[in-house]
Amino acid sequence: MKNVMLIIQKLNGGGAERAVANLSKDLSKYYNVTLVVFDGSEISYPYCGKLIDLKLPAKKNKIKKLLYFLKRVRIVRKIKQKEEIYCSISFMPGANIVNVCSRQDDIIITSQRNMMSLIMKSRLSKHIISLVSKYSDATVVLSEGVKKDLVQNFTINSNHIIETIYNTCDREWFMGTTDEVESLIKNMDNRYKYIVTVGRLHHQKGQWHLIKAFSYVKKVNPNVKLIILGKGPLQSELKKLVVKLNLEDDIIFLGYLKYHHKLLEKCDLFVFPSLVEGLGNALLEAMACGLPIISTDCLSGPREIIAPNTDLNIQTIEIENCEYGILIPPFNYNPINVDDLNLSKEELNLSKAIVTLISNDELSRHYSNKSFQRIQDFSSQNITKQWINLIERLNRKE
Repeated sequence: MKNVMLIIQKLNGGGAERAVANLSKDLSKYYNVTLVVFDGSEISYPYCGKLIDLKLPAKKNKIKKLLYFLKRVRIVRKIKQKEEIYCSISFMPGANIVNVCSRQDDIIITSQRNMMSLIMKSRLSKHIISLVSKYSDATVVLSEGVKKDLVQNFTINSNHIIETIYNTCDREWFMGTTDEVESLIKNMDNRYKYIVTVGRLHHQKGQWHLIKAFSYVKKVNPNVKLIILGKGPLQSELKKLVVKLNLEDDIIFLGYLKYHHKLLEKCDLFVFPSLVEGLGNALLEAMACGLPIISTDCLSGPREIIAPNTDLNIQTIEIENCEYGILIPPFNYNPINVDDLNLSKEELNLSKAIVTLISNDELSRHYSNKSFQRIQDFSSQNITKQWINLIERLNRKE
């Protein structure tokens, strides 16, 4: 079998990290997989293949950052030589640069996982994204929205291969459990309906909009609770907002749970309030758990998942009942303001969509069934085939 290397910063905490772990499992059936992480001090996701931890974590100091980058390139180059790597696939900007700079005679595939024009603001950062694509044999993007962003906002050679390959969502792979999760499920009160969201507590994920919308939902239907899964830099700000809204007994912060999907199955509705996405792993996993979905129609991903047969270039301006879930107009990109307790038009739209769905059992069952139906398109078998086709059609430079 050919030798394939996967490169990423770490294997904990994010959608890209989970995607790499899943890809290591899927590709290991067809290739010898070497998985290189810069910081393996915490592993959250099960993986397959040979793991190599460089023990070179991220640094804020500019000099140390440069030194660690050079060390990563030098070590990865040696690993590629020793393991006789046929193809190297990297995920996220830092790993992409290391992959390109450590090229031997391997095929280089880099991956862009987000709307880079919204994240990379400086001219230098944008130039680096363009150079990474230029010196890659192919770029894999997470969605058609990310592909459009890359083509329109970065200097990319017209002949460069840009391939859209979605993440897999393999229910059997993540449906484990723990005593903590079982205890949480046991303590759920069947008098209430549970709304849940999953994501890093970060500006991009927009959880404060959901919290504010929930304050309205609670007034209309007192028998609801909101579960927020994830950890991140906005945790204290979000909890301050909950206190200001007097919702401490109704909004439950559970942090990061390794096996939270059993808990998701017991909830009644999944809400995805993101401001921007690459695709939306948490959205896919909630669908795999059979939850009805409400999501912002943000750039990019949710429309491709929930309304794949519509014009992907539009964004809704009203509540839209789609084929596989409900889309609401996107929120603005302004920072969190815990002192502003008034609901925006978009937050009011979200609250109305929630009230409609949790009050209509027939509609809820309909979208639950649609979630199970849609997730079949993201099976490991379908997505792995696309990766293999890409790897095998690229010409190795020998």
